Amino acid sequence: MNRKIIFAVVIVVLVLVGAGGYFWWTKQGLTPEEKEFELKKRVVTNYEEKHPEYIHFKETDEGKIILENTKDKIKFEIPEGWKVELPISETSSTISLYSDKTTILEDYAPGFQETFVCKLATGGENIQYQSLEEVKEASEKNIKEWIEEGLIDPDYLVYKTEITKIENFDAFKEYYCTAEWGCDEAITILINGRMYDFLIMFTGGEEFEDYCREKLIEILKTVSIQ
Repeated sequence: MNRKIIFAVVIVVLVLVGAGGYFWWTKQGLTPEEKEFELKKRVVTNYEEKHPEYIHFKETDEGKIILENTKDKIKFEIPEGWKVELPISETSSTISLYSDKTTILEDYAPGFQETFVCKLATGGENIQYQSLEEVKEASEKNIKEWIEEGLIDPDYLVYKTEITKIENFDAFKEYYCTAEWGCDEAITILINGRMYDFLIMFTGGEEFEDYCREKLIEILKTVSIQ
């Protein structure tokens, strides 16, 4: 092999090794706060805005990103490719997650821009109910009131509820689909004196409902509540 070619190959290898070493050294030199900010830049849509200090991000050795809410004492894994929108108020605990998949809803709004096929809103709050049966009764009451107030049309309402076990949690599960608001599915967990809600919104339409449900279960498998 020509000496010039060998020399050029060696130079390229050294440059690549040096760049990789510099990246590794730079990453290792970051403070914990700087490392967390770098994680936020990767997954949080509004990372530049001030958000509650009780929300933190960590990366596992396997490259999984964990979101921890120390106020509500809950943490879970963010699905790969998903984005997070954090609350910007200390009084709000609702965290929104957006799917990696997008679609264009031509049937509903021709020419409309891309939308996420599902959105997950989750949050915790001090307990309002003593049992899942009470949560179920409150949900059914809300539906009845919405019908009486003319907010939803009962002729186009699909409403299903059940008290079940999801992963290791006893949970209240409800699904409702209306002509006015579209279709949502919510899972409520009561544990340690707190209520945790996981609301999945099928923003991409019926064809993505199964995908969104699978992702919700995937998230629940990683949930840890102290």
